[in-house]
Amino acid sequence: MEARSIEARVLAGEALRDELVVDVHCHMGPWAAFVVHEGGPAGMVRTMDRCGIDWACIAPHAAIGPDFGGGNDEAARARDEIPGRFIAYCTLNGRYPAEANAAELDRCLAMGFRGIKLHPAVHQTPLDGPNLRPAFETASARELPVLVHTWHNDALASPAMFEALCHDFPGIRFILGHTGGSPEGADQYLALAPRCEHVYFDLCGSLMNLGMIERIVDAAGDERVLFGSDLPFIDCRPMLGYIGFSRVSDESKRRILGLNAARLFGLGDR
Repeated sequence: MEARSIEARVLAGEALRDELVVDVHCHMGPWAAFVVHEGGPAGMVRTMDRCGIDWACIAPHAAIGPDFGGGNDEAARARDEIPGRFIAYCTLNGRYPAEANAAELDRCLAMGFRGIKLHPAVHQTPLDGPNLRPAFETASARELPVLVHTWHNDALASPAMFEALCHDFPGIRFILGHTGGSPEGADQYLALAPRCEHVYFDLCGSLMNLGMIERIVDAAGDERVLFGSDLPFIDCRPMLGYIGFSRVSDESKRRILGLNAARLFGLGDR
């Protein structure tokens, strides 16, 4: 019997349990003035199980907001309490001194964290500022994934900054969160694809329009595109639908859904 396509299974509302699915852009916990449904570790796993998501790469909202150390501890607890479902990002904050960020990264790496999360827009500090450079040196030496929030016309995390940082820190695997956040933003950040070999593009965000996934694959190739959803801040199911219904091959969809992330984060098949 011929195997059913990913599109057919998504259309039928089936969980993709026979595929490796890794959500590279997740958070955890509450966020001010925003309803976050099933935002704790157990609730997130229930949502993941309903959809067939194997792994969620997490940066708790507390880490992005008021307390990056406490939020990083929250990520470690979630990963340890429910083994085999969460990959922890070490969130850093460029408003803090370089020594504080370097020490926090060392602490998180000692706990087994597998990447870094940065949000220049929330922290109101530029991506290329001096307070993150020592951490970037460690990230480059270890070839860590570094997930960065991007949006169109973002002066704090601009395409030019990424290009310069890729030159200065060639070992870093930058993941461009939201790929600029809009069609206009995608145009700005996808220009990096041919110039920066280790830049990856995640699909997380609520402004996905018809043909966007195909545009990103055409510009960057299917080995540098990653499934991300903003779970639990945003429901993960629409993005699974976008991928399932996109006009790329099932082989490309499998790379986007999880195989590319498995390579980045050093995961096995399950």
